Amino acid sequence: MSDTVGNFSVKGSYQYKLTSTNGQAPVVTVSNSNFRVVLASQNGNDYFFKVYAIGAVGQTCDVLVNGVKVSTITASEVYGGVMSDTTAPFTVKKGGSYQFKLTASSKPVMTAGSSSFRVEYAGNSGNDWFFKVYAVGNAGDGCGFYVNGAPFTVAVAHISE
Repeated sequence: MSDTVGNFSVKGSYQYKLTSTNGQAPVVTVSNSNFRVVLASQNGNDYFFKVYAIGAVGQTCDVLVNGVKVSTITASEVYGGVMSDTTAPFTVKKGGSYQFKLTASSKPVMTAGSSSFRVEYAGNSGNDWFFKVYAVGNAGDGCGFYVNGAPFTVAVAHISE
């Protein structure tokens, strides 16, 4: 059972309170890669899930609990004030690179979640900040990329041959 249903706007993030009626943890998903969902905490049969807007302002997604749509949300702001041009999974050839464009009012910090990729700041143009990621690991390795210490990845990459 969700404390929130219907359509609404999200200013960066929103937390749902879900009460399990059968003692099992609910499964929460979002319908596209412009949003992320993370289990924030649990207290007895109450589960608190946080949904983060990481794509562009105006984008929407459905929030599903155990496969059933409970709401549609629209991003009125992106989480942390940083918008990434890449939010979907992608591949980089071994030894190759990929460049992210992060849009923010001040320089964000981007980090790799594993040693399979190296991140380097590549410059900026106004509020557009560029970060190059280099595939230094082995084919098949994966890595999540994080911005400003957020508790979720902005995107995930895998290394190909």
